[in-house]
Amino acid sequence: MPAHPGYSLVGREKEMANLRAQLTSGGAVALSALNGLPGVGKTALALALAYDPTALEHFTGGMLWAGLGRKPDVDSLLNQWAAAMGADLSRERSTEARARRLALALQERTEGRPVLLVVDDAWAWEHACPFREITLPGCAYLLTTRDAEVARKFAGQVSSVNVLTDKQAVELLAERCPEAEQADPEGLRELAGAVGGLPLALTLMAAELKAKAGQARWVRAAIDRLRAVKARLAMEETMPRPGLEDVPNTLRAIVEISVEALEPEGQAAFAALAAFAPKPADFGREAALAVWDMPEDSGDTMLQRLTGKGLLEISGEDRLHLHQVLSAVATVRLDKDTEPRQRQAGYYLLHQVLSAVTAVWLGKDIGPRQRHAGYYLDFVNTNPEDWQRIESELDQVRQGWNWTSAEAPGAEAQVLAYVSALGVFFERRGLWQDSLAWNERGLTAARVLGQQKNEAALLNNIGRVYDNLGEKERAMDYYGRALPLSRAVGDRAGEAATLNNIGQVYDALGEKERALDYFGQSLPLFRAVGDRAGEAVTLFNIAMIFESQEQDAKAVALLEQVVAIDEAIKHPDLESARAALERIRSKMSE
Repeated sequence: MPAHPGYSLVGREKEMANLRAQLTSGGAVALSALNGLPGVGKTALALALAYDPTALEHFTGGMLWAGLGRKPDVDSLLNQWAAAMGADLSRERSTEARARRLALALQERTEGRPVLLVVDDAWAWEHACPFREITLPGCAYLLTTRDAEVARKFAGQVSSVNVLTDKQAVELLAERCPEAEQADPEGLRELAGAVGGLPLALTLMAAELKAKAGQARWVRAAIDRLRAVKARLAMEETMPRPGLEDVPNTLRAIVEISVEALEPEGQAAFAALAAFAPKPADFGREAALAVWDMPEDSGDTMLQRLTGKGLLEISGEDRLHLHQVLSAVATVRLDKDTEPRQRQAGYYLLHQVLSAVTAVWLGKDIGPRQRHAGYYLDFVNTNPEDWQRIESELDQVRQGWNWTSAEAPGAEAQVLAYVSALGVFFERRGLWQDSLAWNERGLTAARVLGQQKNEAALLNNIGRVYDNLGEKERAMDYYGRALPLSRAVGDRAGEAATLNNIGQVYDALGEKERALDYFGQSLPLFRAVGDRAGEAVTLFNIAMIFESQEQDAKAVALLEQVVAIDEAIKHPDLESARAALERIRSKMSE
């Protein structure tokens, strides 16, 4: 057996209880993460079971452990087991024959007492298969693997090992480095969340923090350093891994060996997953196929391959998510793959950003992140009014926006498209700070592209945000800047919207006559451009002022026009018109 690591497991009580029950009943069990997630603690759990007092008391015939790894020498491992029992396998010509001879020696040695055979870190069925030839009464098997198919073949069932909860992750760090919890409890919680409860990452993190535990400021400095993804991926494990002697023991390398076991197409598909927001966000099957630019058949095959290898997790029917640590590794790979193309694209756009050619170029596919951003932009534009549908994918929509607005080379046109698509959603949900940030970024894009019409619209939008935040003076400043621009470019619809918004500010400030003046200017413009919704909203605003001035008959006449328009266009902003009409009519009849 490998040496005991010297610390207890945290948050594995249920898994340990299940394993005890399965193994001490004499059955066989395959232990694997749900999708073979690297670093989830399969080996640690197997080792904890091997040193568990209940297991030691039950398996009186003894325990044997074989660490396989990627390229194991199975014959040597069988010989080691034989040597431990004083048996000689040299006369057997095949691996299977050695395994069967070993089974006889084991049965003779144990005299019917229960035995536990642990086969750790199996990467392929042909490596694990010979150990299943060792069959004898009272013998139990424990397999750990990153491959769910290997687990099922070996034992017919898979016991899933999941990541730790946020609470358990913090408990693990605090237990192994209490000084860190004392020095910076909030920082400790942040680190636990950053690695998504992955036990290997938490163990390495705790070791690094413990090494700095001499002074509180040293611990805080270590926590600050580990906030960086690059530093977390570089964390090293001190315990050697059987079969992986040639692999650096960093967190990144331990994950990478699973990726490198894939064919080139699979490695590229894994790297492309970096385009998605990681857990706790998830994404749909169709989105994955769009980012990979794969047809359904080959795309589904790739999904099955990645989930089976533990590099992608299933979160629901046709829903998937990518663990935070795997996302970080995928990002390193994708950035390395796309860096030359990004430099080339940036050089081209430096000279072409204001030309008509740029708009055509931006429509071209430059990689997974561009496809991701385009997919979710199209998703929103399918129905910008359906806020519930958009909210279900909001994490990925934000991911597409973040890349488009901050990293995509020369994607100013797509920035404007995102701002336009999400405007209704932000207003319906009252997400004014998001709306402000997006519109301000859009304003920069419009100016880069020299689009004064869009510039005016965005100034107007920003004014509306400040208006809704109660900052009337700032709202008026932006409206005042938008109005002359709309007029200069002949945008009568934009001019009408801005005039209407100015009127609403004056109305809120109690300056009713000035409000009526601006509403009066906007009304014929809305009618001229055929904007019936804008016309109805303006009529409603005027009607409310008339009601406040006790001119109920005028208010009713206008509200009747609003209701008639609403019957034709069914606009959500006009739903309150009927209630207002009934209220005023009731008041007039009293």
